Amino acid sequence: MAEPCKGYYKSEDELVSQIKRAVGGTDEKRFKTIECSIMDVADDIAYSTYDIEDAFAAVFLNPISILSVSDREKTQIALRIQKKIDIEFSELDLNERSFSVDLMNEGLQSIFATVLEIPQTVFTQKWSAQSLGAAVGGDV
Repeated sequence: MAEPCKGYYKSEDELVSQIKRAVGGTDEKRFKTIECSIMDVADDIAYSTYDIEDAFAAVFLNPISILSVSDREKTQIALRIQKKIDIEFSELDLNERSFSVDLMNEGLQSIFATVLEIPQTVFTQKWSAQSLGAAVGGDV
């Protein structure tokens, strides 16, 4: 999958250079204002929210299917997230920018804890969507 390419029109090149010089940015690849960083995070949140809502509405995804994702799939997701973190936050120490399946499970637990009281063991077992649905449905 190709990464999105962000930029500006060539006609604005001189203006962008002047702004970068004025605010101290010289590294073309790493220059990003705090406002730009905030907007990137806001865009990621907004688009992710719309994407997951669309997936729920189209019945491609549901909360049980999210919880029953295999460790292999979670590992692939964690690696993609780790890669993005390494690019976006390369100035941080490695231990400050690590991401793992365990952190993903903690996030899932915190999200679903507002709806269900799900024990930690749910996130460490291998489930089919049907058996997880039955287990969680029994708790509900």
